[in-house]
Amino acid sequence: MADLLALPGVVEEHVLGGPVAVLAVHGGLEGGTAELAHAVAARTGASLYVCRQTSTRVHLASHLFDPAGSAPLGAVLARAHRVLSLHGYGRWTKPDDVLLGGAARDLANEVARAFARHAPAFSTLVSLDDIEEGLRGLHPANPVNATPGGGVQVELPHRARGSSPRSPAGAAATPHPTVVEALSSVVAAWLAGDALEAPAPAPQPSKVISPRR
Repeated sequence: MADLLALPGVVEEHVLGGPVAVLAVHGGLEGGTAELAHAVAARTGASLYVCRQTSTRVHLASHLFDPAGSAPLGAVLARAHRVLSLHGYGRWTKPDDVLLGGAARDLANEVARAFARHAPAFSTLVSLDDIEEGLRGLHPANPVNATPGGGVQVELPHRARGSSPRSPAGAAATPHPTVVEALSSVVAAWLAGDALEAPAPAPQPSKVISPRR
């Protein structure tokens, strides 16, 4: 990670906000993820960490983003209970599929429900059997798995990120507005401490007062 941060045009951006961390460790390289992370954090008040490449194309594996080697990343993760880590991928056969990885599978289902509600044009894949091994985000050193409450690694296709596979490193992108809405809704729910679509409390039996004899 130190070698990456030493390269020209690589910058770290962070904001210490609420106890959910929104990450984009491949900002600029995976177009639109940095912009999406900023949008979600700004709308919800979550904490933010972006590693942005403005002129290089160096893909450092996520599990090598070590908070011990980055004071901004360390500060954001130390503040967070849950993590939403945004990534980009491209497969011609999956132009609209959003892959939901990370070790916290219950949280992945919450993100899937948010997409179904706010961004139904995109399909979500939650079962790890449907996600390529390298995109599952299960490595224990991956920042998405670094907090007590766990997190979700969201792999987004180009259309969701508003990017193009032909875009140069650091090119500006405008994420799909419904994706911003979906991710903001789930982060807001996490910040509020409520799971999306939590089951309603069971009805309580009526109290019957027996007349005195």
